[in-house]
Amino acid sequence: MIVNFLKRAGLVASDWQQVDANVYTNAYQEYGGSFLTHPMVIDAMSSMASIETKFYGCYKNDHLAGALATWGSYLAGDKRYLQKIKQRRLFDVGNAEVILPVSRHIKVPVDYKGQFISEINNGSIINLKKQKESLSLARSFSQGDFSRKFRYNRRRELKHFKESGGEVIPLSELSANEIAIIYTKLFRKRWGKKPKGHEQLSIFLEKIFPMVKGYYLRMNDIPVAIQLIYLVSTQCGVSAEYINGGVDLDYKKFSPGSILSFLNIQMAEDYAQSNNTPLRFSFGLTDKDYKSNWCLPHPVFMS
Repeated sequence: MIVNFLKRAGLVASDWQQVDANVYTNAYQEYGGSFLTHPMVIDAMSSMASIETKFYGCYKNDHLAGALATWGSYLAGDKRYLQKIKQRRLFDVGNAEVILPVSRHIKVPVDYKGQFISEINNGSIINLKKQKESLSLARSFSQGDFSRKFRYNRRRELKHFKESGGEVIPLSELSANEIAIIYTKLFRKRWGKKPKGHEQLSIFLEKIFPMVKGYYLRMNDIPVAIQLIYLVSTQCGVSAEYINGGVDLDYKKFSPGSILSFLNIQMAEDYAQSNNTPLRFSFGLTDKDYKSNWCLPHPVFMS
């Protein structure tokens, strides 16, 4: 009943109708999105897992007002669908924030199952329910969210690391295969097991390589620490995801994880500022105490 009322009010002019991938891409560029809803990521995951992806669009006054990518009855990228088809361990995309490319000036229901949907979409999508979990989004250096003492300590850690022979290497200097090898090795050193999706990681990274950002640390040519950061950009904003990381615990005294968080948040901020757009940098679920040093909790929703 409420949907019909909104249609009569002119807030939504059409139901969802099937469209092609190009229409979805246009909506993503116009209305923004996140890593997990990026057309390139959806294509990579769908092809690697042999999933048929369908796209739907809605229109207001004959203008595209939003689009969805779907897997069956789920939004594309949803881990529950991957689990359903026994492909859950093919990828590790963390608990990524889902920003759907939908105009903020319409009201529309979404009848596909999704989770970790951004607060950005709450209000436009009328049938969202708040999840009990929250996501940790990075504070801002440029806006003064970090204290002077905190910034000083991070700079001191970085200086000590470099003076001890450490190097900061951009991931852009590595190939997808090299990143996969270093990440898998350091993840195992930190967690005692190989990361989820390690068998196909180099293939996945190759498919989305323009999105792989950030740095890794090495000392005397030995990899010390790495964080896997995925970053995407539209005219509406920059979305970054810290998926996971690996550390050689023999170098724990240098606080390499702290150094990387310090560098990677600033990298993403600089990128967003150069594009004059806002940044949302997710550290995933609000489930670890250390995240409160870097982040603030933000609500997420499910459909």
